[in-house]
Amino acid sequence: KQWYQRRVRGVSFSVLHYASYLVSGGSWSYIQSVYGFVLTVPDYTPNIGAAWYFFSEMFSHFTVLFLSVYQLNLLLYSLPCPSSSPTLPHSSYSLSSWSLLSSNRTLVLVTMLSPLPCYTL
Repeated sequence: KQWYQRRVRGVSFSVLHYASYLVSGGSWSYIQSVYGFVLTVPDYTPNIGAAWYFFSEMFSHFTVLFLSVYQLNLLLYSLPCPSSSPTLPHSSYSLSSWSLLSSNRTLVLVTMLSPLPCYTL
């Protein structure tokens, strides 16, 4: 069953990327616009996320360090939130019974800490 789910995710991912390639006129430039922004945070225009403030206050020669720490921070906050885990010691609850809370917490953290692109004229 697990291999089937992985195959479906892989095929879906490939189909969506190919559709994006076709929509962008046969150019792979959308990858830099979508994924490159999240990794490099080139725009410091105020928006709903917190990244613009953090990066607008730093010195330019520390950009790579701040970006690395910021991305690692986002990853480390999201790791302890799996929806299925074994039962916790000294507890009758398992994390799978808290899956809605765990999913909500992960969604809030990722939304709050992700650098978001904004549309400017």
